Amino acid sequence: MCARQDVDKRNMETTKKILANYPEEVSLYINSLARKTSYTKMVYARYVCKFLDYMQQVLKLNPSKSVNYRKIKPMHIDAYMEAIKYDKDGKENSGMYRNAQLAAINGFFKFLVKNEIIKANPCIDIENPKDNKEHKIVTISDDDLDIIINNIIDGTGSSKARATQEKWVNRDIAIVILGITTGLRISAIVGIDIDDINFEDKSIRVTEKGRTERSIYVGDKTIKALKRWIKDRRYMVDKKEKALFICQGNHRISVRAVENRFRALSEATGKRLTPHKMRATCATRLYEQTGDIYLVQQQLGHANIENTKRYARVSEQRRKEAANILDSLY
Repeated sequence: MCARQDVDKRNMETTKKILANYPEEVSLYINSLARKTSYTKMVYARYVCKFLDYMQQVLKLNPSKSVNYRKIKPMHIDAYMEAIKYDKDGKENSGMYRNAQLAAINGFFKFLVKNEIIKANPCIDIENPKDNKEHKIVTISDDDLDIIINNIIDGTGSSKARATQEKWVNRDIAIVILGITTGLRISAIVGIDIDDINFEDKSIRVTEKGRTERSIYVGDKTIKALKRWIKDRRYMVDKKEKALFICQGNHRISVRAVENRFRALSEATGKRLTPHKMRATCATRLYEQTGDIYLVQQQLGHANIENTKRYARVSEQRRKEAANILDSLY
């Protein structure tokens, strides 16, 4: 089974579990999303079910049984969007997160209208949530990276936990170096197979968001890090396992496992660092060094350059700060 099929299988299994206790029409809606990735289907399933749970509290609708969707009015959608404005800790959720939920719910009601289960879509006049927050792109500094690498080498947690982590040192270093130097999403990194690496021309074939395949080039330091890990890996799995990065069970490591490990490794930085920050770091560093926004776009694999420009804005701000510092020297 190839990397993408492996990931798709896990996502589909998770989606099936999410939908287990919900009406059949929710499953039929998710199955109708033919052009969506397995991950997006999983997220949409979670959002729609979360919405139905809320409607259970407000309208006493039972999500595990047939639901009278005609009872749901625009005011209930508005109330739900207000309810998810903040997380359980009182921190405001981003407009992007709330818009994603609205998109999933709106699509569900469109599906119900199309199949004549209801006559009108209650989401039709609901405005997309506005994002009033200015999102600061957090990157990994050189000091942060030193802390993360040292934590990989020394281990984290109890003495027993550190002893368990010893054999994974070269794996974790390879993942971090690959993330920082390529800007790949973690989903793409964990999806790499051994056969995807071409050591002769220093390239790796990756499958990214939307099942897009492309080749990325890597430098000598990244190649050395990968070879060190592959040497360790040989003694852990048989030849049938194709995944480059494996976990304790000697099968492909999951995105969640990498996220949890990265959280532990970066805790001492005092920042909320996630694996995605490696992608942001790659983008901002590349733009700072080259000033070429189109090169950054190609490196990240962005179809829309507007998604790339936010990293350029971060860099411009740093340049302004540098100008103020230099100006004070006079």
